[in-house]
Amino acid sequence: MTRISSFLAPALVASMGAAIWIVVSVIGRWEFGLLALGIGAAVGGATMWGGRNSAFPYRGWVAVCLTLLAIGGGKLGAAWMEVRREYEEFRLQVEQAGGMTATAETAKFHLALDWIEQKESLGERLAWPDEGDADTAASPTELPPEAWAEATRMWEALSEAEKARQIAIAQAAFRAFGQTEATGWGIADLGEIVWKNLDMGDALFALLASLAAYRIAILRGAGAALANE
Repeated sequence: MTRISSFLAPALVASMGAAIWIVVSVIGRWEFGLLALGIGAAVGGATMWGGRNSAFPYRGWVAVCLTLLAIGGGKLGAAWMEVRREYEEFRLQVEQAGGMTATAETAKFHLALDWIEQKESLGERLAWPDEGDADTAASPTELPPEAWAEATRMWEALSEAEKARQIAIAQAAFRAFGQTEATGWGIADLGEIVWKNLDMGDALFALLASLAAYRIAILRGAGAALANE
């Protein structure tokens, strides 16, 4: 039972440390190394207290593992909260795009893109403004001038019924964009996000926190071991 208590107390403190890390990172929008040291010291102290009547020989390594889990869990949780915030903002943008109303200019823009696709499929090189392309263009001014001129000519040659049909196609494209983007977002790769936020400072403070946890956890461990001999 004493060995179980040696683990439960530091596990609880480590969980609290991870939660504090998440709150500070998400609300305060920053992290600091002293928090890692505080978590290490707290976990080490809880390990020492929980095993004060036990000669459990691995308490130091238990404290180290729990400290690293607390720090890693805190960073992972903070990254997840940040991803969720960005996803909600992205979802709102997609919904707004999906709810936009297509106009004649929107339909002409799609005609211009279709014309560009045909020309480029034949190997023709078009003069894109500012080295843009069909994937980044969002307005007529970002298209090759000849593409917009050709789209305007084609639009004026259409009947009113065909113009209405082209506008309906553009409206359907708005809805399809919203559905595709919302589905394609998926779950972000949290490991990649955490990795990008790691630096030498994080590694150093994690090491120092682990050392602090280990040293504090075994302070009374040697005395307990001698007393039981």
